[in-house]
Amino acid sequence: MNKKLVLIDLDDTLWDTWSNNKKSLYELYTALNWGRYFRSFEDYFETYYYPVNHSLWEQYNEQSVSKAELSYQRMYRPLANRYAELKAEAENSELIATLSQLIGGERQYWVTADERFMAFIREKTGLCTGALELMDYLKSKYRVCILSNGFGEVQYAKVQHSGLGPYIDEMILSDEVGYNKPNPLIFAYALERMGCTLEESIMIGDSWGSDIRGAARAGIDSIWYNRYSLERPVELGVEPRYEVQSLLEIRQYL
Repeated sequence: MNKKLVLIDLDDTLWDTWSNNKKSLYELYTALNWGRYFRSFEDYFETYYYPVNHSLWEQYNEQSVSKAELSYQRMYRPLANRYAELKAEAENSELIATLSQLIGGERQYWVTADERFMAFIREKTGLCTGALELMDYLKSKYRVCILSNGFGEVQYAKVQHSGLGPYIDEMILSDEVGYNKPNPLIFAYALERMGCTLEESIMIGDSWGSDIRGAARAGIDSIWYNRYSLERPVELGVEPRYEVQSLLEIRQYL
């Protein structure tokens, strides 16, 4: 392939977002004593937090919910949903009353909780297996640009603290550009900024919805890092050029 530019996602492609965020959330959950409201942290994470957060990020990627609302709702809604359950069960009136005060209190509590969560995240350095080796390889052959929907206040810290910085030529964030993947405008912006054409570029990412669909909409080749061996979606006009289960497999195609 006559490629000159690699656009690459950051979260759960290079930086191990799932593990790092889960650890950070546990630190927040412990610090704020949320454990009294749930059967366990795993119950909080799997049953209440993850479905809410996943849905909010899908909406954010399609720009139907704001960054501020995502940050607030991902903290508030898991506990609000738990409160509704406890109230329906009506078994622990004291716990219900305590949680009622929390849910009905100031929005700032949840905003501050999210800020603390982000502070914990900035300290994490875990990378996906093979990330540094892949980036070292890519940097030796191509220009490399991170293209991410993540928030600026944590994305730069992730790159700096995890050792990814030396392998990156540019970092383009939707948070700063104003367009989120899969909007083709952010891809067009990246290509213009990097001085490369569609044909000279390729996108690598784990998210079918934002990375692979976005690259297809922009007319760019892509490599789907299907880390968890998910079933490939059937979507008209969306077809990655390659699919890999490990990052180091990418070296045989680039």
